Amino acid sequence: MPGASTAPQESSFVAFLKRRWLAIVIVVITVVVIAANRDEVEFSLVFTHFAMPLWVILAITFALGIVVGWIAKTRRAGRKG
Repeated sequence: MPGASTAPQESSFVAFLKRRWLAIVIVVITVVVIAANRDEVEFSLVFTHFAMPLWVILAITFALGIVVGWIAKTRRAGRKG
């Protein structure tokens, strides 16, 4: 058949994994670290003191990092066009 592609068509799942492999690895490592740190800790924030499980603090920090990254990405995209 002329013009027919002989390469197999990759699935959308494989294409997704190729595009997002680093983000998937980071999320898996983060989940492992959060699951391993379940002790209660005390920390200070400005003038207040909190005591809560370390995994909660790590999860909040991870979520804030995602939000900051998303905001930076949308601002950068807004400047380009």
